[in-house]
Amino acid sequence: MEKFSLSANYPNPFNSQTLFRVTLPRKCHVAIEIYNILGQRIKKLLDDEMPAGKHSIRWDGKNDVEQMVSAGIYFYRIKAGAFIGVRKMISLP
Repeated sequence: MEKFSLSANYPNPFNSQTLFRVTLPRKCHVAIEIYNILGQRIKKLLDDEMPAGKHSIRWDGKNDVEQMVSAGIYFYRIKAGAFIGVRKMISLP
């Protein structure tokens, strides 16, 4: 079976939305969050059990209160079982 993996988002930089892929070798609890450059969590995308396989995750560029984020650098973080992955992305106006 495949290993845990977190792909780079596409497109990057992005304007209003972006997509990244997650591969899970087994069913597990998955938490995906978006952070700003200051390390503040701005969006919880997912916090649930997910089956094994390849999954596409879309972020619409909005924070937890459904406001569009400003242009800048953001990080997306996944915690799936013992696996933790972090990637950088850029939002443009």
